[in-house]
Amino acid sequence: DGPGYKYEPTVLIGVKQDSEIVQEEIFGPVLPILTFSTLDEAFSLANDSKFGLTSSIYTTNADVVERSKAALRFGETYVNRE
Repeated sequence: DGPGYKYEPTVLIGVKQDSEIVQEEIFGPVLPILTFSTLDEAFSLANDSKFGLTSSIYTTNADVVERSKAALRFGETYVNRE
């Protein structure tokens, strides 16, 4: 309790790539969900940001991990991190 703003943990669905919640840095428990049809489209969406500190992927496919390491332009990419 105290002064300031509180935001409950929130998952946002139906979000578009060009929306502010996707394009700007978020400091809070907010997760926008975007959909994609192919892995290449997922890489394109992920890399369409002026920020690039970290990314995360969740997969059991070693080939996807290797492709992601090469395709994602982030300082760090976490694999299956809880």
